[in-house]
Amino acid sequence: QPDLLDSLAADTTFSLHVTADDILLAGSDGHGITMMDARDPLDLKKMAIINPPQLNNKSINYIGPASAGKVWVMTFDTIWLLNIKTQELQRVFENESYTAELLTASYLDGNLWVGTTEGLWKLDQNNSIERYRVIDADFHRNNRINSILPSQDSQSLWIGTESGVHQFDIQTSAFKNLNQLIKELPEEANDVVLSLALDQF
Repeated sequence: QPDLLDSLAADTTFSLHVTADDILLAGSDGHGITMMDARDPLDLKKMAIINPPQLNNKSINYIGPASAGKVWVMTFDTIWLLNIKTQELQRVFENESYTAELLTASYLDGNLWVGTTEGLWKLDQNNSIERYRVIDADFHRNNRINSILPSQDSQSLWIGTESGVHQFDIQTSAFKNLNQLIKELPEEANDVVLSLALDQF
C-alpha cells in the first residue's frame, strides 16, 4: 500500500529504471516517481518520492539513462531531464500536438528516440524534433509506436507497432517491415507488438 514505509508512491507502475549506482526509479500513474535504494534487491529502501507540480496527475511513461547523474523522464506530453542528486526537473520538450501522445523512448548516441501515437520522433542534442511516419513506408494501420529497441550495431532501431515489427535505418531514415527481412512469417507477426528484446546468443 502507498502509505507503508518502503512502498511505492502508487499502486500502478508505468516505467522502471535502475541507475549505475543501483538507484531504482519507479514511475507511477499520477503520483510521481519513487526513488529506492536497490543495492539489495530483496530489501528495497525508499529514498524519496519525486512529485513536483509539473508531474502531478501525469503518468510517467518512460524513465531512462541520459548524461551523467541525470535521467530522462517522459509523460504523455512532456520530456524532462531529472537530476538524481538534486531531484530537480528541467523541461526539455513540450509536445504542442493535440493528438499525439508520447509513449516510450530509447536513448542512443546523444539522441532520444521517442515512440508516439503519430510515429517515431527524434529529439536531438539541440532539443529539436524530427518526425518519421511509419505509414509513409508501408501504409499500415496507424503510426502508434509501442516499443523501440536499438540494434546491436546501433545503426538501426527495431520498432514495435500496431502492425508488427519494423526496422528503421538511422542513416537513411527508411523503414522496412519484418516481412521484407524474413520470408514466410506467421500471420501473427503482423499483429500488435508491445515489447521487444534482442537475443544475445
